[in-house]
Amino acid sequence: LHVRSRRQRQMCIRDSTTPFLLLAAACFMRSSKRFYLWLVEHPRLGPWIRDYLAGEGIPRKAKIYAIGLMWLSIGISCALVPLIWARLFMLTSAVLVSLYILKQKTLPDRR
Repeated sequence: LHVRSRRQRQMCIRDSTTPFLLLAAACFMRSSKRFYLWLVEHPRLGPWIRDYLAGEGIPRKAKIYAIGLMWLSIGISCALVPLIWARLFMLTSAVLVSLYILKQKTLPDRR
């Protein structure tokens, strides 16, 4: 039995939310300067967002968590949704998002 420390649990959660943070930064950049500045200057989230916006990439661990959790949730959704067109839409979206994430530059993991 492996017990994770509080820091490790926080890293797992933060890594899996990276795509959502990037989307939030993009939306805030266009709608609210105050919220955008809050997000990019945040002590824990800001460095990830600034790296991405500067074109430096996404950490490898974040890519793995984002793609893994996305495919897990898509798989569960496809099992629960009986409509074939909805399954195809979800799978197509997952493939395209996975390709986008994989095409981004990869930063070394932060320690």
